[in-house]
Amino acid sequence: MHDDWRVNDRLTLNLGLRYEVETPLVERNNKSISDFDLGYIQPIQTTAQTRYAALNDPQLKAFLPQLNVTGGVLFAGQDTGRGLYETPKNTFLPRVGFAYQWGDKTVIRGGVGLFAGFLGQRRGDVSQPGFTQTTLGVLTSNANGAPLPYTLSTPFASTTVREPVGSSLGRQTGLGGGITFFNQNPQVSKQARLQIGFQHELPGGLVAEAVYLGNYGYDIEITRNINALPNTYLNTDNSRTAAMNNNNSFLTAQVPNPFVGLIEFRGTGLINTNITRSQLLRPFPAFGDITTSNNDGKSWYHSGQFRVEKRFSQGYTVQGSYTWSKWIQATEYLNAADPEPTRMISDQDATHRISMSAMYSLPFGRGRAFLTDAGWLANALVGGWQLQGVTQLQSGFPVVFGNDAFYNGGEISIPSDERNTNQWFNTSAFTSVLNASSTNATPVNHLRTLPFRFDSVRRDYIKNVDLSLLKDIQIREQMRVQLRLEFINAFNEPYFPGPVVNPTATNFGQISAANQENYARRAQIGVKFLF
Repeated sequence: MHDDWRVNDRLTLNLGLRYEVETPLVERNNKSISDFDLGYIQPIQTTAQTRYAALNDPQLKAFLPQLNVTGGVLFAGQDTGRGLYETPKNTFLPRVGFAYQWGDKTVIRGGVGLFAGFLGQRRGDVSQPGFTQTTLGVLTSNANGAPLPYTLSTPFASTTVREPVGSSLGRQTGLGGGITFFNQNPQVSKQARLQIGFQHELPGGLVAEAVYLGNYGYDIEITRNINALPNTYLNTDNSRTAAMNNNNSFLTAQVPNPFVGLIEFRGTGLINTNITRSQLLRPFPAFGDITTSNNDGKSWYHSGQFRVEKRFSQGYTVQGSYTWSKWIQATEYLNAADPEPTRMISDQDATHRISMSAMYSLPFGRGRAFLTDAGWLANALVGGWQLQGVTQLQSGFPVVFGNDAFYNGGEISIPSDERNTNQWFNTSAFTSVLNASSTNATPVNHLRTLPFRFDSVRRDYIKNVDLSLLKDIQIREQMRVQLRLEFINAFNEPYFPGPVVNPTATNFGQISAANQENYARRAQIGVKFLF
């Protein structure tokens, strides 16, 4: 629903209201997991608890006095409705805008609006663990010990083919492995946007524009592992090597497995004799990673956008624009078990962006300043040529520190005149009591505090110039041939890959990739027939 209301000769209002509703995703054969029953008690709990009670491990039992074996998958069409989730019915999206003529040469425009994303296009995959199965066999070997494959006549001579069980096991489906289920009550991600700016006509055919744009995103969908090891068990004393190593040794140590031999875990690692302490300390120890989603994500964007344009006259037009922006987001968890996503600079943040474009019609040929009376052949050779160019300069995106490291709190960035491919950032900011060449330079099983990105540590900035030369050859009134000569990245400016961020690598902090991430200079010729 939309309407334009002309209040008077100077003011026009734009009013609108949009309503969106989606039907839920449906898997027609009812093979997909839809939900996860957090409180379901597995039938094997009594057996597992008895075995765990007999386990002689005071350290483990100080954290986990009793083993609970809970949780179970739910299937669409069997345990829940045929839809894999419920869709919200309250997605109302109002918009209000205005345009005001302030004087003869100035226009002020603005508006606020609410915009929504989509559920279905991001939730197209289904999870069907009970409807696939893997059969593991043991290869025979020859006299020299070399493995031999089975023959086609007896492909599974020493094992039994495992048939898919479908959903017949109900909440016992997927035990011992990782599963994925749908958030049953997802929200539609929203973007609340405010924009206000003005355009002003300057002498000489110039038009100037200045705009502020603000955007707040909320209810953004985030993937989450609800079976991550709780932060309680992660090391927090990263200043001492012994503390980290002791905690890591405790968590990764093997202990007698309470699930050993249970048929429900056949074909998974949880049927083995031993199990790690960290697996037993998970919220749902009978499963691997349990992946779902929530709508805790948020984002904040602010920008000032400025543009000057010289309208086409006297054979040329020029346009230049500059954008200053700041993009913050909270859509990632530093630690899988964190209660909230961490607010940090966005991976797509580019503080500065300059864009310039120009087009110039060369003054030769019919109707131009020179050779205006040229014949057909002369005009075909020298008339109708246009020169075009586009220049883009942009700040580099933040460097992503995916690998964790010991960060001592020092300044990571270095001045641009000191930055080179051999040292892109200050690696000494990550030096700790551990030797940088040690395999322990990357902390393990500890509570991460190092952000994934820093505002001051960015990749190489983008600089690119594209040039083109065009010519139209008129054949008849409705027919013409267009020739194009284009140079992409005309000055062959390289866009460097990101630096190495693995703190255990010998080239930590360096740009070592042999190739550039943008196209090298390309020249291309094109011919187009228009009629």
